Amino acid sequence: MVANQGKITTMGGTTGLVDQTDKMHTGLLKVLEAYGKGDICISHAGFTLTGAGTYTQYNLAQPIKFRTQGQYKTHTSNISITYDTTTTTAKPTAAQTQHPNYTRYDLVSMVPTDTPTLVITLGTLSGANGLVPDLPAGNIPIALIEVTAGTDPDKTDYNLQLYTLDLNTDVYLGTLKVDGDQTVGAGQDGHVLTYTHSNGKAALAAPASGLDIDGYSALGGTGLNQTQDHFVFSDNGTEKKISFSNLEDAIFGNVSGDATVAAGGGLTIAANAVEGSMLNSNTAGSGLDYGSNQLSVDVSDFMTNGSNNRIVTATGADAMNAEANATFDGSTLAITGAITATTTITGATTTGTTSLVTNGLLQQQPEALDVSTGVLAMTGTKSIVYAFDISGAGPPNQIELPNPTANPNAVFTIRNFGSNPITIVVAGGAPIDPNPNGSGGATHHALVSTQNQIDLPVGQHVTVHAVDDSVTPLQLGYYIIGN
Repeated sequence: MVANQGKITTMGGTTGLVDQTDKMHTGLLKVLEAYGKGDICISHAGFTLTGAGTYTQYNLAQPIKFRTQGQYKTHTSNISITYDTTTTTAKPTAAQTQHPNYTRYDLVSMVPTDTPTLVITLGTLSGANGLVPDLPAGNIPIALIEVTAGTDPDKTDYNLQLYTLDLNTDVYLGTLKVDGDQTVGAGQDGHVLTYTHSNGKAALAAPASGLDIDGYSALGGTGLNQTQDHFVFSDNGTEKKISFSNLEDAIFGNVSGDATVAAGGGLTIAANAVEGSMLNSNTAGSGLDYGSNQLSVDVSDFMTNGSNNRIVTATGADAMNAEANATFDGSTLAITGAITATTTITGATTTGTTSLVTNGLLQQQPEALDVSTGVLAMTGTKSIVYAFDISGAGPPNQIELPNPTANPNAVFTIRNFGSNPITIVVAGGAPIDPNPNGSGGATHHALVSTQNQIDLPVGQHVTVHAVDDSVTPLQLGYYIIGN
């Protein structure tokens, strides 16, 4: 490790330059130019060369203190660079790191950002002579490395010339002392920097008792920061500062009446505080009118056919219609047209007819069966069925009653007007006139000579009743109730 010597060292040594031993080269001039710009490494914990496995690695130990363009900075982490990570020149291969026959001079410098990095700038050869490379613009010189001829790319004993100084000392500007870290001494908080033209000296002085703001520039906008921007005020004769956020909260606390403002700006309107006189006429819109300091609903904006007692239905997402054929006066519901129900309609029925398929009540309308397509299924919607001679591919002169579960409690009367007897069965195979005691399909009637089949002679009629399995103790099926 080479410690910071606070001077430009001799090549391979820890002392300063030695006459008749060290030679002047362009690298020294480039270093002095950087110093003149204020780009200097003023302190570190040591500069070392270590093996990184494949390439030589250069290391600068923390704390690293430096000045860039006169600005003081400190970095508290070690930084390093190897030949395979250099970014300023072409990366050499392991075999090219050392020239086999000639010595090369490489420059190690530091990029002076808040998180500084090291850079290797490779030297060049003019025949057998090594040439010092240019210092990258803005970089701080650290060391010049004498890369001797050989074949070891991981060499750790190169001679080097260190360019770091020891400038971590106090600086005086007239009577103003600035510490090496560019801070001023304790006990001078709140002081102001003054300059006296007569003697050309700068100094810190206690702030004046008064403040003249006329010379300050305007903000030029409303972009005040809630916590970082402050106002100067007198607290009972003592000048203090207050943040913009705290100033706002002090003003908010004085708001009273129908509205209050909490700290942070949250506005609360008191209950019953908003009155009609506070509203503008433009609050009105579709379906909403404004007049005499009050709002009113105007249904005509979204409803058609408005009239007393009419039932309103939706005609879209935002429109309604008052139905002329559906009215309710408070006691009577009047409907013009058909009524469709999916469940039971209860109450007394004195007029009108009801379909068999909905509630089993008789609809006294006839149905004639006379086709040539085989077994004929009744529609189940007519209570009186007239059967004529039926022929076709199926059994001749046969009628199918609807499944009793489709028309529970329905009553059908069937009359044979044909010239041949007809047989009556049930769709789905439900029994006809079954035994309520459990022996289904018994022949309790003279028309039932075959189990679950009615034999209806010419000119005769039979009346049957559909019973579902919810009627105890009756079983699912049809029962003959008359002939």
